[in-house]
Amino acid sequence: MIRVILDASAIATYAAREPDSMSVSELIAQVAETNDAVGVPALAFIAAFQASSPEAREVLEDFVSSAPQSIKLLALQGEDTPTVASMCDDLAADKVHALIESSRYDAYVASYDVWPMARFAHEDDLIQLK
Repeated sequence: MIRVILDASAIATYAAREPDSMSVSELIAQVAETNDAVGVPALAFIAAFQASSPEAREVLEDFVSSAPQSIKLLALQGEDTPTVASMCDDLAADKVHALIESSRYDAYVASYDVWPMARFAHEDDLIQLK
């Protein structure tokens, strides 16, 4: 079962191997210990990839191509496309896609920047990474 959804800020920090990336790595490990999974929305992956250095892009490619069962790449569903498009006036597409998947899987959203999502989700459903 998918328990946590990552947005682009979490994915990019993980890929950059910044000191803060340990929070994301630890979160992934904690979720895996319970035999659950972390969801990576496709739009969040794309946004993180676009914002990343060439070295970080290699990490991202490995992240999804050889991901363990505890990492699930989540495609944008066709029926969700109008919702994403309409919400993008108020929120970045990666965050909209993360919120949609959070609702679909009854999962938390983990981000280094949760405040933009706070008006669209209950604060208990958001994990502020540090």
